[in-house]
Amino acid sequence: MMISKFKKMFSTKKNVLLFFLCLVVLLGGIVGGYKYKSISKYNNLIKSANKYMNSGHYSNAINLYTQSLKYKSDENVERTITLAYEFRKIEAIYNQGLKLLSSGKYLNAIETFEKVTANDIKLYSKSQKEIKESKNKYIALNMKLANNDYKNNKYSAANNCLENIFKIDTNNSDAKKCC
Repeated sequence: MMISKFKKMFSTKKNVLLFFLCLVVLLGGIVGGYKYKSISKYNNLIKSANKYMNSGHYSNAINLYTQSLKYKSDENVERTITLAYEFRKIEAIYNQGLKLLSSGKYLNAIETFEKVTANDIKLYSKSQKEIKESKNKYIALNMKLANNDYKNNKYSAANNCLENIFKIDTNNSDAKKCC
């Protein structure tokens, strides 16, 4: 009985065409909905990843960019992931410099801050300030040591401290006055 109804329904070309048209529209809607959902997820991941990237949360950005690649292959996203890894490495170098500076290892701090590249403009600018601060603290420490050594008649040790200053700042006026 059911077969006879299908035979009647598909007895004309018009009915067959109408059936296939409805089937195509239905499948198109399903595929379109899936694509829309995928594009929406991709765009949301990229938007969130960009926010993390701009705020310096590189690990979170890398995670979200990587997730977005599951929805769409994108060379720009892959390049941004590479950049985020580089920024994360630069950030680690900068943080190491801060630790060295806070522990009084000024020359090591200077050397570390000098490894921060200009690829990350914010950290590069900060590291340049930290280099100045490290140099100033190193010079101040050596001036203090030189003055103490000079007062205690340890002229050779005082000269060594002044030489340390001149290695950092060849035109340091305070150190030149001591000579």
